[in-house]
Amino acid sequence: LTISIDEAGKGSLLGPLVVSCVVMDSKTEQLFKEQGVKDSKQLSPLKRESLYNLISEKSIYHQTIILSNHDIDKRRSLHTLNEIETNIFYQLIKDSILNLAKNQPVKVILDSIESNSEKYSLPFKSYFGSPTCEIICETKADIKYTSVGAASILAKVKRDQFIKSLEIELDQTIGSGYPSDSITTEFVNSYLKKNFEYPDSMRRSW
Repeated sequence: LTISIDEAGKGSLLGPLVVSCVVMDSKTEQLFKEQGVKDSKQLSPLKRESLYNLISEKSIYHQTIILSNHDIDKRRSLHTLNEIETNIFYQLIKDSILNLAKNQPVKVILDSIESNSEKYSLPFKSYFGSPTCEIICETKADIKYTSVGAASILAKVKRDQFIKSLEIELDQTIGSGYPSDSITTEFVNSYLKKNFEYPDSMRRSW
């Protein structure tokens, strides 16, 4: 079995950080690959939605943790963003293992959030590594592994759903929520001019 984890929204200006975990066997991973599961950034919103349902239905176990912009700002007083995300990774791995049979052989695949993936993997290997638990930590794992691509789809769709609900609430287009998106930055600037404060959904720290 593989336990795979990926995130969406780490560097966003608006909305939450979403981290998803998917557990699957090799047969299910092959099915996902045949159905077009891959890095969420390479898929259309419609395709992601379709695959989200498939992954949710066919995976052995899946879990998503959503950290609001307010939660992130609170935690940033004590931790870096990488530390916050790493703690979520730990929680998801532990929850996944607890939901499996005792001593079930697993392979944990992480999309490394640091350029030195080997160094980043060491605490995970120290904590979880065992004869029945192999840790793989690589940059761009969401592109290399179908299973991590599946996790990226769950995270991306959940985050997109939040952004869509926010647009409905505001009755306004706000873009992707990332600072690189001109629609997002224009929304923030116009909101500030109109209300003399930043939107409640905006992150204050990174």
